[in-house]
Amino acid sequence: LSFKEWPLAYSPWLSFPIDDEGSGFLMPRISRSGREGLDWAMPWYWRAASHRDVTLTPRFFEHRGLMLESEFRFLNPAGQGQLEFDYLPHDRLEQNRLRWRNLFTYEGTLGKSIHSQLFWSALSDENYLNDFNTDFNLDNATTLRRFINLSSSGDFWRLQLTAEDFQPLTVLAPGAQGIHRSPEILWQLWDINNDTRLQSHLDLSHTYFNHADIKKAGHRQTATLSLRYAISTHPGIVFSPQLQLVHALQTFREEVDNADSDTATIDTTYLYNTVPLFTLHSGLIFERDYLLTTSQYRHELKPELFFHYVPYQDQSTLRNYNTTEPTLSFSTLSKANRFNGLDRVGDTRQLNLLLTSDWINQSKGTEQFTVRLGQAWYANDRYVGLQQSPAALNTLKSNLLSDISWRNPVMEAQFLAVWNEETFRPEQATEPPPTDTSAVPTLANNLDNATVRLSYTPATKRRIQYTHQRDSSAVINDRLDVDWHINGPWHIQGVWQQKFNPQGFANKPTTPLGVALQALHKKFGDTTSADTAYTQVLNTEFALTYSSCCWGTRLNISRYLSGTHQLPKYTVSLEFELKGLGALEQRLPRQLTPAR
Repeated sequence: LSFKEWPLAYSPWLSFPIDDEGSGFLMPRISRSGREGLDWAMPWYWRAASHRDVTLTPRFFEHRGLMLESEFRFLNPAGQGQLEFDYLPHDRLEQNRLRWRNLFTYEGTLGKSIHSQLFWSALSDENYLNDFNTDFNLDNATTLRRFINLSSSGDFWRLQLTAEDFQPLTVLAPGAQGIHRSPEILWQLWDINNDTRLQSHLDLSHTYFNHADIKKAGHRQTATLSLRYAISTHPGIVFSPQLQLVHALQTFREEVDNADSDTATIDTTYLYNTVPLFTLHSGLIFERDYLLTTSQYRHELKPELFFHYVPYQDQSTLRNYNTTEPTLSFSTLSKANRFNGLDRVGDTRQLNLLLTSDWINQSKGTEQFTVRLGQAWYANDRYVGLQQSPAALNTLKSNLLSDISWRNPVMEAQFLAVWNEETFRPEQATEPPPTDTSAVPTLANNLDNATVRLSYTPATKRRIQYTHQRDSSAVINDRLDVDWHINGPWHIQGVWQQKFNPQGFANKPTTPLGVALQALHKKFGDTTSADTAYTQVLNTEFALTYSSCCWGTRLNISRYLSGTHQLPKYTVSLEFELKGLGALEQRLPRQLTPAR
């Protein structure tokens, strides 16, 4: 086998799957990294039928040993699925222990009206995803979710059956195993009446929450009725009240002290909770046309008010199975319940303001400049919390949300920010001004978290995007994505991620950029933590691709943090493609995403 008069391999017989009936070897994958050493994989493809195929891939790691990867795909009139199993009997880098992974996915129909989804996977250990560079895209996940979902629907109803399980991807303390739904039955009804102004919705559910400890398991039945009526039918006026009624019944087993003996008995407990929720949504829409330069624009100004009232109901004895407190966002301002889930219904009496300003290019029909502001004001303290004895929330108002975006045919810019309102209160000001200039409130100190996103897309398959994020603890994440078709057969892709932590990392900065950012922080930032503030490069990926009519090749260079100790891992690989034997664009590096 030769390429461009260069001999690649010698064999008395080889078979390549270059047609619909073909089976044989695919092009090998070769890479090298500092930890694994040489990584060589030789896939063998077998087309069992027109709707079934199998790929077996012996994979040799210089420092780990020999692994076998297998993949079986099938397609039938009812659906399609995929089965994978990887097996490494003796990993020399992990004291010769067994490493494995399995995956089964399926999506299709049962009968004429039942839609089914299945995702099941299991790993031998929590470090498998990082060590073997899988395509799960779960680099920051702490659990691996497995589920099966069956659903059927009609014009006014939907019935769904869900069962799920979780495998932890981090080391858990004894007794800290999570809880999961197995199963959950959900029945939804909506808009049974013919009145277009009245919207009705009814959700009925029964869930069994399973746990290794039976005393932590339990049943939950819920019923949620929602009625919303649009009083105003004018296109520029919104005025609609909404009434909800949430009922939850929990059944579980717990230990009960026995007065006649020293031993406790297991008894069944029934707890229920019924809470009404009221929302009044009002808003106005103002429009005005402008002629700017040579384009016709329409300016839309939309102020909205949401009044939420939920009375207090003691829920401290109820268990919390899967209810969480959401992060403040524009979508949460329109919801009456302060929590995600039905184990808790948060008491509140609050007024939320949303203000949206849109500049629409009428000739192109696109929103060119948008500004959104949102905030909540609370009339009383809130006492319902996720814990059994929560502290009352006594804030007068929430943080201020802001979203500013601008776009044109080739560029986009967006600034998302959550402003800490406590710093804006007049009573917080100090007179005279403090003499310590480091204590003077600054614009950065008023920020709770922020995201800046810049994107440049001049043509198809040409995109550069930069993202800058800052969280409430002043940790800064930067990411640069490049996906650029140079010309002709050449294409480059790259990702660069960096984190700046004012509290420091385990290792000091070694890159020139890291040293420079630490020096800037010492000069302009918080001097109390400047000596420990470090910059850490998380991931760097680069791919250079050449693709012609009949063949292609790609050079991949990557550096990313791996394992529980987050040590840097370096990988260099070179891939070849003879058209019909493989597809480079289907095996992008772990951090790269193709431009659209």
